Amino acid sequence: SHSMASITNLCQRAVLLEGGRVAKQGSATDVVQHYIESAGSGGGEVVWPDPAKAPGNEMARLHAVRILQEGAAGPTSDVDISKEVVVQIDYWCLQEGTPLYPAIWLRDNVGTPILASSNASSMNLVRDDWSERSFPRGLYRSECRIPANFLNDSRYSVTAIVGKRPQQTIVLEEYALSFQVHDTGEMRKEYYSSWLGVVRPKLAWQTQPIQ
Repeated sequence: SHSMASITNLCQRAVLLEGGRVAKQGSATDVVQHYIESAGSGGGEVVWPDPAKAPGNEMARLHAVRILQEGAAGPTSDVDISKEVVVQIDYWCLQEGTPLYPAIWLRDNVGTPILASSNASSMNLVRDDWSERSFPRGLYRSECRIPANFLNDSRYSVTAIVGKRPQQTIVLEEYALSFQVHDTGEMRKEYYSSWLGVVRPKLAWQTQPIQ
């Protein structure tokens, strides 16, 4: 199975096979964590320099996926919970006039889906002028911004997607890379125990007397 959440919820033990050989065995949680970490990039970036060997087909191919954050010297796999996280996808359009779209899936450290996002106008907080256009041949870069203080302190993996509008998937690179969100104490001035949930957004609260 490739459903990490099902494996951890249904199984006590698991075996990871790589090339027909046992790569790891043990508790389901440990094996799933090892699989996610080993499947992705450890440095915050994965690059396919040769379009002939990159994931995709004759219409489009994936060039790079990376994690960026303000203050980091370059791509990073370790991010500060209190800062915005940028997921960057570079991809080639190889067929003139192809209406492409980029998208991502985000999963937690046991493979549970957290969110899916795309640059489609109805899913976007801002306007991306390329979301409604056909692409000339060339190399393109799309960025998705995850707000600060949104993800919990945990490890997350990114699946990178490039497709042809409206619904044809060209590239679906699962667990392309992973990154660790570190708790810097930004939201721990009043609460010190473990924080429930896979996201940790700052929500609007107000109190007033009613009598």
